[in-house]
Amino acid sequence: MSARSTRGATVSLDRPWVAILAIVLVMIIMAASYIFSFTAIAQAGTWTGASTGVAWLAAIFIDGPILTYTISLSVKEWRGTPRRERVRTRVFLYAFTATSVALNFAHTASYWNWDFTRMDSLFGCLMAVAAPLAALAASEEVVSLAFTKRSHSPDIVTFLAPAPDVEVVAPPAPRKARQAAAVDTLALFDGIVASDGGFSTLEAQVGGDDRFDGVHDAFAR
Repeated sequence: MSARSTRGATVSLDRPWVAILAIVLVMIIMAASYIFSFTAIAQAGTWTGASTGVAWLAAIFIDGPILTYTISLSVKEWRGTPRRERVRTRVFLYAFTATSVALNFAHTASYWNWDFTRMDSLFGCLMAVAAPLAALAASEEVVSLAFTKRSHSPDIVTFLAPAPDVEVVAPPAPRKARQAAAVDTLALFDGIVASDGGFSTLEAQVGGDDRFDGVHDAFAR
């Protein structure tokens, strides 16, 4: 009996339902965090002296910017907005998160009359502080899953055509080089005229130089 290899089922992370499931799960965490923090800040809103009917609005303008600035920051990164504007948005995001953390902590501490001798109060404050931090982390995760560009796509294949053969043509000699050759030729002729060797002197001097082949032919004719 031949052995047959087995392989477990695999799930592609690029399937739409996988991304939707991840977003739904993170949104549940985000919703729970916002509701918990919203309730605490809404109750703490009465500390301002505002009536109970409008005290809950404090939770909107304190916890709301956490989600708003998270989305804004992701959009700016997507568009390639200058770093200075992204830093400003991130400062606002962290400032409202820190405010929410402080108010959640103060609300729980006030419930325990600021008595931290009991472990209940300490763990209660810990849970209260975790709520806005979880809201921030969940908001960034949802926006990242929904809007971040993919770094690569396996469905896109780039075909590179081979580069055509290009014949390399040597550039003509510079003008100064041609002038220098002409001066050498004139100096050579002057030397021949002044000497007694005549054409034999010319042939002896230019016999191994290809530049003067035309001169040799002219004398030969």
